[in-house]
Amino acid sequence: MIKKVIKSYETLNAELLAEMPINDSKTRKFIQDRLKLDLPDCNIKCDEENNSPMLIDQCVAIVKVWWINNKNEITYVDLVFGSPQQIAKVQPQLPL
Repeated sequence: MIKKVIKSYETLNAELLAEMPINDSKTRKFIQDRLKLDLPDCNIKCDEENNSPMLIDQCVAIVKVWWINNKNEITYVDLVFGSPQQIAKVQPQLPL
């Protein structure tokens, strides 16, 4: 599953960087809807609750992705969308 998540992230992040601002309400909805299509077995969260005003101002978007693995355990990853420069700028303030 993680390989599928990474592939979806890489494709979508490249598309976002080329075409639209990373963190506004329209973009967050687009990210969430697109990942739900790409990753139907996962739960996707990308909204104002997990995107602070600081992240929004820096045009970086956080997406929480989680699923039940084959051991019946919850596995999750946080995806950070944005350019490498934007991500590096906010990385010290990102939630762990």
